[in-house]
Amino acid sequence: MGVQTPGAIADCAQVADAVFQDAFYQRVINVAGPDLFYSPRLTVAAAPHPPTLGWGVGVWIKPRDSSSSAGPCEYELENLQPGPVCSAGQCLYTSQRGADFDQALRSFAQRLAVAAR
Repeated sequence: MGVQTPGAIADCAQVADAVFQDAFYQRVINVAGPDLFYSPRLTVAAAPHPPTLGWGVGVWIKPRDSSSSAGPCEYELENLQPGPVCSAGQCLYTSQRGADFDQALRSFAQRLAVAAR
């Protein structure tokens, strides 16, 4: 699903971070593929091992016109889940389908579009 914000934004990643944090999602680092990856926040008190990462939203930030560093942010969003090929350190993610996941994706697209107004 694609979305474009309506105004000039200094840092598209910061806008995405704010939108997902407000929805109680956290950015997950070290996920190969999307520019940004967010999953629902997990609260784990003093866990010896981090919990297994479930589904999340992959965000790709489209490059801006080379003539300007300002301008609207364009994003591509996709629901992702760990695929069948996972090792201790790396997972390949695949699309996550379902009405609830699709609705969450539409909601994030709307939130990103409104974020710059």
